[in-house]
Amino acid sequence: DMQYAADQAMQAGFERIEGRPGYRHPLYSDVMAEADPTADAATTPYVQGMFIALDPFNGQVRAMIGGRDFEHSKFDRARQARRQAGSTFKTFVFAAALEGGLPASHIVADAPIVRTESDGSEWRPRNFDAEFHGDMTLREAYRRSINMVAIRLGDEEVGLETVAQTARRFGVNSPIPRVPSMPIGATDLLPMEMAEAYSTFAALGTKVRPFPILRVENAQGDTLWEPQPERVQVMDAQTARLMVSMMEDVVDGANGTGGRIRSESGLPREVPAAGKTGTTNNRTDVWFVGFTPTLQAAVWFGMDRPMQIYPNATGGADAAPVFGDFMRRVYVGDEEANGGGEPLLPIPQRWPMGDLASLEVDNRTGLLASRWCPADRRYTEYFIPGTEPTEECDDSSDGRRTPRWPW
Repeated sequence: DMQYAADQAMQAGFERIEGRPGYRHPLYSDVMAEADPTADAATTPYVQGMFIALDPFNGQVRAMIGGRDFEHSKFDRARQARRQAGSTFKTFVFAAALEGGLPASHIVADAPIVRTESDGSEWRPRNFDAEFHGDMTLREAYRRSINMVAIRLGDEEVGLETVAQTARRFGVNSPIPRVPSMPIGATDLLPMEMAEAYSTFAALGTKVRPFPILRVENAQGDTLWEPQPERVQVMDAQTARLMVSMMEDVVDGANGTGGRIRSESGLPREVPAAGKTGTTNNRTDVWFVGFTPTLQAAVWFGMDRPMQIYPNATGGADAAPVFGDFMRRVYVGDEEANGGGEPLLPIPQRWPMGDLASLEVDNRTGLLASRWCPADRRYTEYFIPGTEPTEECDDSSDGRRTPRWPW
């Protein structure tokens, strides 16, 4: 039933992308009407995708889709395709920052970056909206997926080596180039690696190895081999919970890039959800990797030969709704399913907050909110004990904005 829910959610995602304005690739239905059903194509000309659903506690793969049509292409994009991670990789940057003692209220400037390459050329990265927004907290930068903050945080404050080692510890075994574009997802990796890495957050610090095989039996039905959960504590539980809080904001916070999980897919707010969107350069790959307290899922769409999917493709618009659709079918029910529409899993309780402290802070200075700062800049932040600000904000001026691209 869970595999059926994944199939239905992905099918709706494929149809949604093929119906987008600006989609100029062959339609799947047209290609298959002419294709040899016995052929095994090395690459396909229509949009492809993959989906993995995983139990974050025992590693069992509950649903997996490696492509659109197994008879036409047997290439498994869930376990074999190395694709750029885009902004889903930012999670390792921000996790490393929190592990290093920075609070989620830490301020980093969203301002232009210019780097001179070895050949004398200049690298001028840009944000998705081509604007720069001045000083902001890590929480806001993660929720809105701000490139400049991720680059500064990863390259200047945390360190590229620390980010790479964090990703490696969480389960990313693909090569990770130590280059300034690494914090915003220039790394090629396997989707199954991302599923393993994000289990760290769903289980509050414990990573689990995914097992697509449930068991091996002989012809008589005797079990010859059955995988046992391989769990490793790779992150402090409090730090993981703080990171989950930031990932919840991606789905539920103001201007969160994953907001369509609620608004478009109909996943009710009673179902706790968290995760991260990802979109690569030229709209070539779109991702959403996320989880609830009892189930996680990774979604990816792209062309087999990397090229633009369509001009406005994003992880938030194209991958996140598939995640929401799948989770709605699992936790709320699906009238189209063979099981009569009953939920497949009970709605879980939210992750416990543990010993995290909550304080009102100013979103432009990261300091304690006070009557000397604008009231509309106040928000509630969570802190690992010992990282709370002690100084009050005393700046009543409005936050400045830097100009639009190009500068």
